Amino acid sequence: MSCCVLESYHLDVPDVFQFIECIGEVCDDIAVLDTLIAPGPTSSYVYDGIRYWGNRLSEGHKPSDSPEDKIKRYWASLDNVTSFHLSRTSLYCMLSRVGFTSVYECYIPPEPAKAIDRITLLAIRGTRQRIINSPLMDQYPRTIHLRSLTLIKSRNCTAGFIELPGC
Repeated sequence: MSCCVLESYHLDVPDVFQFIECIGEVCDDIAVLDTLIAPGPTSSYVYDGIRYWGNRLSEGHKPSDSPEDKIKRYWASLDNVTSFHLSRTSLYCMLSRVGFTSVYECYIPPEPAKAIDRITLLAIRGTRQRIINSPLMDQYPRTIHLRSLTLIKSRNCTAGFIELPGC
């Protein structure tokens, strides 16, 4: 069993996607992710042919800042001037693409001071299983149903489903 803690919120594109791919390669069982999400995505980025939504944020650095200046900002990236926070749905889609078949959000232990855009997830690697009590789900082998998720803007989004090519 392997377990990784992922804090991807200081990474910019395409590094955030490549980092999640690496987590998918090294974790053969579970991954614990503690990250910031984009609650209201405003920009998109196409990675490996799939459009992902999120927000690009400033890390507080200027391009002219020295490494010494950057390291003084404890809660910022070490080198990136900007970072890209994925939307919750885009993060789920990316985790599915790299081989995680179940993702659970952790609410216990409670963290009352936790920022609303910070989430902790448990992602479980596995193989897709047939849902016996819901045979209609077999029609959707490579989709995520979005009834309980925030619908995002996507070229692949139709009727409340996001197609996940390459899953």
